[in-house]
Amino acid sequence: METLFIALGIAALIVLAAVLSGGKWRTIRTARTDNADELQTRSAYLVDKGVRNRLKTSDTAVPQAGIASGNRMSAGGIIHLQVHPKDKDRANELLQKFDSEYRLKNKPIL
Repeated sequence: METLFIALGIAALIVLAAVLSGGKWRTIRTARTDNADELQTRSAYLVDKGVRNRLKTSDTAVPQAGIASGNRMSAGGIIHLQVHPKDKDRANELLQKFDSEYRLKNKPIL
């Protein structure tokens, strides 16, 4: 009976580890928060194509340049475009396609 409980405990730990490790998000693009529009556009494009994604912000304090700024810090941060691990390859392919189409649409006329 004791062996059965040990086996069930080990099985439960293995299942828990498998569930927790498979649910992590993967960052595929980053940008500064003041350039978030770019990643929001890409996120919407991925949603339209059926790719699960999210935008996550990590706040950082960036020192301001210049003598007049003193010791003040400017609010800044980085925004991450994250996808599910299973969708990572597809998302990268779609974003390459998006980037090439975007460049063609916004090519300057000389």
